[in-house]
Amino acid sequence: MKIYHKNEWVSVNANDDRLKDCNIFIEQDAVIERDARIGQDAVIKRGAVIGQDAVIEQGAVIGQGAVIGQGAVIGRDAVIGQNARIEQDARIEQDSVIERDAWIGPGVVIEFI
Repeated sequence: MKIYHKNEWVSVNANDDRLKDCNIFIEQDAVIERDARIGQDAVIKRGAVIGQDAVIEQGAVIGQGAVIGQGAVIGRDAVIGQNARIEQDARIEQDSVIERDAWIGPGVVIEFI
């Protein structure tokens, strides 16, 4: 697995062979809190905050300055806009797009239709 952070690739030891070609892009000043899970090919932009126990699924993009609350789930290939706030335990389903500066309340589920 490779994690891209602060302009250099950093290899992370992983016992799971499925992760050997996995890349995660994390820009400068992003914060990933304890027990958050980030899927392969996810992008976490500058200054974004991923809360404790949050899940960012494969291919999701978290915009600059966005905040993903504790226990929130961002589905596969979803896009969260710049400075958006996704509150705790909210769920943004696969392929959904949340615009910049949006606020999604606690426990809300957004489905892509």
